Amino acid sequence: MTETDKSSKIRPRCEIIVQYVLPVIRAEMAVRMKEEGISQAQIARILGVTPAAVNLYVKSKRGTAGQDTEVLEVIDDYLEEYKDDPEALSVHLCDVCNKIKLLLDKRENEAAIDAGCCS
Repeated sequence: MTETDKSSKIRPRCEIIVQYVLPVIRAEMAVRMKEEGISQAQIARILGVTPAAVNLYVKSKRGTAGQDTEVLEVIDDYLEEYKDDPEALSVHLCDVCNKIKLLLDKRENEAAIDAGCCS
């Protein structure tokens, strides 16, 4: 177990989600809105971030860490479901976090089972 792994075990999942998942959600939303012709200033207001942050999201300089394909699928489904209602995105953010938590817990359990059967 690496030092990072040890520290992540003591940190609440919500803190990890806010640090790693929320920026990915914001980046995906910023890119989609930009593609629809919404200005970066408007995107910043919608997301509750600065225009500079939106610029970093759009240029893939923020919100790209930990590109886990299964987690990204959960995020993509979430964004697709609420694409026409940005305010609903924040209301249902805990739902996406819970889905990701279940996914990560399932992986942890499978890894433990795999390790147990092979030792």
